[in-house]
Amino acid sequence: DFGSSVDKPRQKAKAKHRKLVENATKVMGKACRSKRYVQVVETIDTFRGYSEQTDADWRTLCAHRDGLVADAKRAVSDLAAAATPAEIEDVLAVYAEYGDSVDAERAAAKMRRAELVNSAVQEIRSVLRSAEGESQESILAMLAKFDAAGYPDSDLKDQRDALKCKLSLLSATTAKQIK
Repeated sequence: DFGSSVDKPRQKAKAKHRKLVENATKVMGKACRSKRYVQVVETIDTFRGYSEQTDADWRTLCAHRDGLVADAKRAVSDLAAAATPAEIEDVLAVYAEYGDSVDAERAAAKMRRAELVNSAVQEIRSVLRSAEGESQESILAMLAKFDAAGYPDSDLKDQRDALKCKLSLLSATTAKQIK
């Protein structure tokens, strides 16, 4: 035992340790109120095994992260009922930072998106092949329907082009008949 010669340094070290624990607790508490997934995960990584005095705060933060992941999974899973690809893209963009935590749900949402696009392609093709496709009003309605629903051009470009081409032909035919 070194006696009183180490009392002062020991007290300083204990005070420094207390401050570090208080700061860690404060940072983890703030992260527990955050909805920013990346911030929460980074805080968890920073304070993993930090101090016995912060273990409870760290476990609380881990539970908060788990809650964020559960909420993200629920939101992405809800996309199974999505009506448009744009809706799916918007939600997937919000949860992109969750990485592999929501992979299964993301894959299901992407499948739903593909189903919606395929259904739209089939609907447009069906109209183009039917008597309905001989009506300018029907073609305009079809164009408006998928524009209003927010289908990206990249998904339906060929089908939109076919509708516009058909519309141009019908317009030219109508113009000839009027002359």
